[in-house]
Amino acid sequence: MLSLHMDPPEPSGAVAHHALVAELSDAAIDALLAVAGPEAQSLVMSVELRHLGGALAAPQGGATSRLDAAYLLFALAMAPTPEFVAAGTEATRAVVAALAPWASRQHFLNFADHTIDVETAFDAESWERLVRVRESVDPDRVWVAAHPVGAA
Repeated sequence: MLSLHMDPPEPSGAVAHHALVAELSDAAIDALLAVAGPEAQSLVMSVELRHLGGALAAPQGGATSRLDAAYLLFALAMAPTPEFVAAGTEATRAVVAALAPWASRQHFLNFADHTIDVETAFDAESWERLVRVRESVDPDRVWVAAHPVGAA
């Protein structure tokens, strides 16, 4: 799978940001190309637009059963040393910000490499249920999760 996606075989320092994009109008494409196209001066190494829809758009009954968007935007900048982290973060955020007018409020946890408002990954009903389950099953917060549910 690494070779299919052209990921490096060894661990590599990088920073990334993502957004779920509701639509790709001509204006959205122009905005993306302005910050990540061939003429853009950026530290961003890779920008992906993944087409969603199909089963990902149809509710299946689970807490994360659907994504409220037509596309997933993913921007990545290499950060081989700590000095590159801030600049790479700024560059990847700029790509995501360029598509903000077309973005969904929702986040996709599989692509959240930094602190986000975890509640934005769920619809309101699912979030409330997850919080209730967390409070009843693990009130002392013994279980640790990459994306915490409920109040800390």
